[in-house]
Amino acid sequence: MRIKIACTLIAGLLAPTLARADLLHLPYRDAIGPIYRSADVFVFPSLEEGSPLVVYEALGAGLPVLLSPMAAGDVVRDGVEGFVLDPLDQEAWVEALRTLAKDPDLRARMGRRARERAAGYTWDKVGRRRLALLRDARERLHVGRAS
Repeated sequence: MRIKIACTLIAGLLAPTLARADLLHLPYRDAIGPIYRSADVFVFPSLEEGSPLVVYEALGAGLPVLLSPMAAGDVVRDGVEGFVLDPLDQEAWVEALRTLAKDPDLRARMGRRARERAAGYTWDKVGRRRLALLRDARERLHVGRAS
């Protein structure tokens, strides 16, 4: 019940924005690959995220990514796969979008690097890294107790 109320509240708050003629609002879809493939850039000015799957999907689709440090800004390297920007600096976001809009070679180069970067974030590779971190933490905890 809370989720439905929250969604209704959010939809109501966003209604004027979603009604704009220059904004395309897409309903929920299971297959989002075609949406990524139709884009030129992925923009994610989040104020708070953990490690959002959408960023990995955008990288895998070969899109340059504009995001904030809180939106997996440690995954995207600034100036390599995209731009990491202060989420509240509107001018920086506008300038980054203009830069990419004016330079198709830069978009293509960042897109290629994004796809390459995504290859390091498969479920298997991330799982192995996390398992190694957990084992290391367990070992340090065990050593700390023995001292």
